[in-house]
Amino acid sequence: MPLEKERALDIGHLKRIKSPIGYYIYAGSAMGPLAARVARHRGKYKSRHWHIDYLTLEADSLVSIQVRSLQRLERKIAQMTQKLLVVIFRAFTGGRLDEPFSE
Repeated sequence: MPLEKERALDIGHLKRIKSPIGYYIYAGSAMGPLAARVARHRGKYKSRHWHIDYLTLEADSLVSIQVRSLQRLERKIAQMTQKLLVVIFRAFTGGRLDEPFSE
């Protein structure tokens, strides 16, 4: 989900945090009805139970990729996504993780 401008978010016990411009990825599990969980995350009028609720209310758009499984895979999916993004970032920056993209 992209944030096209920096925002300060009040997130539960974390208080106010800055969310910089960029793309955010969330991996979660819905061990019950998947469609209902996705609809809830997409909704703009909801009570805020999880940290992701605060971010989805501010996101400029949302895209969901749904994986059905009897196992909780969110940690594995998040780890694989992180590794993939580091590889892509290194490809675009010539291996430097400490320098931003240049146009």
